[in-house]
Amino acid sequence: MIKNIKQCICVLLLSLCAPLTTFSNDYNRYLKEKNIEIKTQLGHALITYYVKNDLDTLQLIIKEQLHHSNQESYREGVICGWNGLGNLLIRKGKEIEGIQYLRKVKNYYLEVGDFFKVTECLNEIGNGYVKMKRDEDAVEWYLQSLEYANFVQEYARGAEINLAQAYLRLGDYKSATFHAEAYRDQNLKLASYRNVANSFAVLGSIEMAKENNEAAIYNFEQCYVFAQKNSDNAMLGHAYNNLGIVFAINDKLEKSLESFNTGLGYRQKVKDVRLICDSYLNIANLYLIKKDYDLAIMYANKGI
Repeated sequence: MIKNIKQCICVLLLSLCAPLTTFSNDYNRYLKEKNIEIKTQLGHALITYYVKNDLDTLQLIIKEQLHHSNQESYREGVICGWNGLGNLLIRKGKEIEGIQYLRKVKNYYLEVGDFFKVTECLNEIGNGYVKMKRDEDAVEWYLQSLEYANFVQEYARGAEINLAQAYLRLGDYKSATFHAEAYRDQNLKLASYRNVANSFAVLGSIEMAKENNEAAIYNFEQCYVFAQKNSDNAMLGHAYNNLGIVFAINDKLEKSLESFNTGLGYRQKVKDVRLICDSYLNIANLYLIKKDYDLAIMYANKGI
């Protein structure tokens, strides 16, 4: 049974930035702000937050940012909007178009010497290539991101966990483990538990690929433990998805189904279509294992 479960259930692992403090009134303040410089500062923070929490709101912010920045010919504001647009397009399945915007953004930040934003852009371009299943190209962009991260704060090394995942898909488990453990250790020092949770998710996937089931279970359980320390919808969806895999490996199919459905609920709050699709297909695969073919087909069609 375990072998079949591991063949059917996939894990979609995404790099996520360090969490921001949620501002209860920041979105309304942003909409009312008339000073384009202040508005752009707020826009940068809101885009970073909503890119992982609500893509519909992100789209509204991008539209607002580009409209006012173009009206006032404010270049920094336009770049802010393009950055958000590039991120959004990648998550909407329009990777090439998103990457084109992010290349422009990256060139601007190189010009002004903002290496923190350079490393973020390079990281996100790598993510775009991952979505297109071009992991070798993604590795090149992630490595560039890490080079520029050497010039900024330690927490800017978000590409490290993405690099680990790319190496995992390429079958280079040694390199994957090295980068995942490095990312885990960095974020434990910083008490950035959301990133620690993501590290354990990747380490669990590496062990699963190596068919080390006990080690995989341990790492997925640690992912859940650290994800509970933050009320982040994307990471909680991620954690419950991986916890569902833990239960499936142990033939606890009802608990696995409950975890997948809980994870789906969190992912629906974020409105990331790819992650929602992943959850539906995981549930479909579980029903397939249970030989409940009608429900398997229903959830597979939802995923499609």
